[in-house]
Amino acid sequence: MKTLTKILIILGIFIFAFVAMMVVLFWKFQAIPDTLVTCVLGAGTAELVATAVIEIVKKKCEVKNGEDRTDY
Repeated sequence: MKTLTKILIILGIFIFAFVAMMVVLFWKFQAIPDTLVTCVLGAGTAELVATAVIEIVKKKCEVKNGEDRTDY
């Protein structure tokens, strides 16, 4: 399994678990830590954007060099 796939799976599991825990916290205490939610989801978004940029740059370099890969 490629490193990118592993990162995306781990990030997806973490975000799912985090959101589930926030639902439990809200159900129990009728409040959630807004700043924590904003920071965690923002960091996850930043990671996904960085991953997308890396993939786009890698694809452009491969096409420029004539190495058109199709094994996504």
